[in-house]
Amino acid sequence: YCAYAISPFALESAPTGLNSVKISIPEPGILLVLINRPRRLNSLSVEAGYELDSVFKWFDKETSLRVAILSAFQEWVENNKKGVPMSLPETGFGGVSFRHGKKPIIAAVNGPALGGGCEMAVNCDLVVASTHATFGLPEVKRGVTPFGGALP
Repeated sequence: YCAYAISPFALESAPTGLNSVKISIPEPGILLVLINRPRRLNSLSVEAGYELDSVFKWFDKETSLRVAILSAFQEWVENNKKGVPMSLPETGFGGVSFRHGKKPIIAAVNGPALGGGCEMAVNCDLVVASTHATFGLPEVKRGVTPFGGALP
């Protein structure tokens, strides 16, 4: 597909300084949000969670956008080897689990959506999955509750 980068002149209010998330407008009114952490299998760091939060808050306020597509997530949070405390924005894991926005978010899944990736998918308004998509909560095998919002 061909995605047109967001022009600073077209959407001046778009979040800046995004390191783990890429945003584009593939068609008018459609926001494409890609988690871009290939070295970490697209797992979400605390920073990435807050970036997604800012993107979805902006999306809800931006009148030219009607729907968002979220893709490239696979696994929950990377191992916390640096001792950085885990925190979540008030909108929850990945900015979607406690989101109160009125615009729909579609999860596009083309591979494994495990742990937090699965939890993010179930918190989207619609999930479009390829035949290669798999979903799971492997943390429950270790007695860990899915804290990313998969449970009510």
